[in-house]
Amino acid sequence: MASFGVVGLDEIALKLQNLGDKGEQIANEMLVEGAKVLIPYMKAEAQRVSNGERSVGTMADSIGMTAVKKRKTGGLIIHIYPQGDQPHGNPLKKKSGKVSNAAVGFMLEYGTSKMAARPWMKPANIKATDAVHEVMFKVWEKNLNV
Repeated sequence: MASFGVVGLDEIALKLQNLGDKGEQIANEMLVEGAKVLIPYMKAEAQRVSNGERSVGTMADSIGMTAVKKRKTGGLIIHIYPQGDQPHGNPLKKKSGKVSNAAVGFMLEYGTSKMAARPWMKPANIKATDAVHEVMFKVWEKNLNV
């Protein structure tokens, strides 16, 4: 699964903690708005690498976000990843089944013993970084000026 770290926002994170429940609400909104910006970048990169003859095209379309959750170690987290399943199998061998879109995304990102890696998560995260930071900072400023 892709991980998206935010560098340079440590001061904001500390201020959010000091705001208590209001800070948690702001952090929740920041994560959701940041995820909304990141998802199109991830879908575009996934489409770029999912053009093989065996592609059924569902992995890129399935990228979505979870609800914001509290981490066991403290803080909040949101997951963005390919969700659901896609058909998988070999009709010539009369084998069928399903494979999770997350597994397909992982195999594309890191490759397998028989397939070279075709990274899409890391390039999407790199391309989206400035836009995600910008929208998260706007949420921060909007909530502090209320």
